[in-house]
Amino acid sequence: MRSVCLHISLLVLYTFSFLGAAAQVSIKLSTDRDKILIGEPVMLSVNAYVPPGSEVVWFSSDSIDHFMVTKRAPVDTVHTIDTKKIVQVLTITSFDSGRWTISPFEINVGGKPYYSDSLIIDVAFISFDPKEAYHDIKDIIVVENPSLKYIPWMVLATALVALGLTLFFWRNVKKPAAAAANTISR
Repeated sequence: MRSVCLHISLLVLYTFSFLGAAAQVSIKLSTDRDKILIGEPVMLSVNAYVPPGSEVVWFSSDSIDHFMVTKRAPVDTVHTIDTKKIVQVLTITSFDSGRWTISPFEINVGGKPYYSDSLIIDVAFISFDPKEAYHDIKDIIVVENPSLKYIPWMVLATALVALGLTLFFWRNVKKPAAAAANTISR
């Protein structure tokens, strides 16, 4: 009887030691806010706590449903005695209004997939009060380019220089040809 109890207690301890090792892996998602206006940035932090020395394959997703990743900080790792903390901060934004769920991220630790929790972010338009005065979009304001007023003068100066050079070369080329013709006729 004593040996049976010893075997059962060892089996229970052995089982719980593996459950404790598996429980050491946790992945958390967090944001700096859960409500944004369309196009506003939000910081999404991905924190993974894994056993030290374990091989980690970080997620490589470039897209999140209904969100656009605008900036991706490098993956940072902090080692402690009993755990390894891996952190990455993503700057995301959305141009779709509504209540959107960020799906769980998958991270492989020691060849086994682990998933984070999911998050909900509300994306809204700027509030509109129909009782307030209506302000239409302004007309296009024409702005003159000050350098454009010199273009006709530059074209005229270039034309005069070209005309002067043409007359200069035409006179100089004709004189030697005429002199050569006089020499041949003698």
